[in-house]
Amino acid sequence: MAMMLPDELAWPLEMFGFDWPTANEEHIQDQSHTAYENGAVLLSGPLSANGAVE
Repeated sequence: MAMMLPDELAWPLEMFGFDWPTANEEHIQDQSHTAYENGAVLLSGPLSANGAVE
């Protein structure tokens, strides 16, 4: 569960020097999972680097 601060809380924290991340971590994790799955499909295909070398 991503913890996103509302703008009303983010700007006072910035005034005191706190740097709260603004990215949605759940979205980033979903995208990385998709990229991992796509990479696994590419590496297991007939045109993988291992098949080309042999």
